[in-house]
Amino acid sequence: MPQHHGTTADGAMGADIRGFSPEEGAQAAIAAIRSLARDVEIPAGLRELGARLNDIPTLATNALKDACGVTNPRAADQRQIEEIFRSAF
Repeated sequence: MPQHHGTTADGAMGADIRGFSPEEGAQAAIAAIRSLARDVEIPAGLRELGARLNDIPTLATNALKDACGVTNPRAADQRQIEEIFRSAF
């Protein structure tokens, strides 16, 4: 994992990661972000927002229409976006 994730845990999230490897620092950052998300009641996935698996094709189609996709560093097709949405469940 990129080393900058450990910096996120230490600086932005307040976790003490002294002596951690980059991997351990990254895991600490992930844990801190998940904890914050729970604390402020951010839904953990699409299911918690009321989406259903059979909504995925429509969600992906709409995502492909979004103008923000142009600035994405990687282009994605319908199948790839559907897989991203499945992962978000």
